[in-house]
Amino acid sequence: MNTSRFDTELSIALRDPNSEIFTSGDRLTAMMRAIREYTRYKPLKRRIGTGTLIYAVAAGANKATLSGGPYRPGDQIVVDVFGSSQTVTVATVQPSETNLEGVGTYTDITTLSTFAVSHPIGAFCQKELLGIRVVAGTDTYLLPFDFISVQQDSFDLATGSRTALKKYDTFYGAVQVFWGLLSGVGWGLSQGFRGGNWSGPLVAVPDSNGPVTEIGPLQQRAYILVEGPPSLLSILPAPNAPSTLDFYYNALRSPDSVPDADMELLLLYAIYSAVSGKQTEMAGNMDVTDDDVSIRFGSSAKSLADLAQSSLNEWNSRLRKRAIVVSG
Repeated sequence: MNTSRFDTELSIALRDPNSEIFTSGDRLTAMMRAIREYTRYKPLKRRIGTGTLIYAVAAGANKATLSGGPYRPGDQIVVDVFGSSQTVTVATVQPSETNLEGVGTYTDITTLSTFAVSHPIGAFCQKELLGIRVVAGTDTYLLPFDFISVQQDSFDLATGSRTALKKYDTFYGAVQVFWGLLSGVGWGLSQGFRGGNWSGPLVAVPDSNGPVTEIGPLQQRAYILVEGPPSLLSILPAPNAPSTLDFYYNALRSPDSVPDADMELLLLYAIYSAVSGKQTEMAGNMDVTDDDVSIRFGSSAKSLADLAQSSLNEWNSRLRKRAIVVSG
């Protein structure tokens, strides 16, 4: 989403193209709030180990700000995968303190070598080794700074809680699938596990012929997500062998990750946010009459209140209260 165009359209939608009522700061705050609220219903799905450039990088620079990750010193990152790509090695990592949009937390990195060419805002980046590299004996791992939650299907496949994803797009198909889930619940309440006679410790036995790791009597490995910042993934008990957890997660959005097709939707919440703050201020002002000129702040506040309410109602009908299932 182009933020300059959004700001222009917001000024027009607020009936204030000359910024006489709403300052640029008012509009920026409204945009930030709209993006955060939009993320609640449409988080960005991102693969672990990937991200984008938040700001353009000039040739010769050795610093960059990225979304996604997680990144750590020594990682090799392919920058601008679908453009003038190059691979850089990370030297240092820290949470960004220069986030101008105020949405989410990005990562500042320095590189061992300088960038050979310039790269634009939003350029797609990915680590050469995707996923979380699980090390034997280590039970806690850093998640990306923009992490909200795991994308459950891919996380279940990565951890072995499922061996396959089942599709259902009809009522009777859904009944069949959910009946299978309920009748097939096994140790750990995981999908796709079957019961069986076992003379040793209790373990989960997948429906497929894939490998099964026996952990010990009455034990099963737990994957615990610890909310941040920074967010962490704890694996208990600690893994006894190296592996890779390659999955998708739901991430906080930044302006560059909002589709242009949804700009009008965000304008509705931005209008509501900007007007809600301003109408209280205007309602407290007294009406002024100077010769033939009369300014009625109360009337203006009422007009703004109507605009805010209509925008919120439209936002709710298009997104928050939109029907996702129709049955009959």
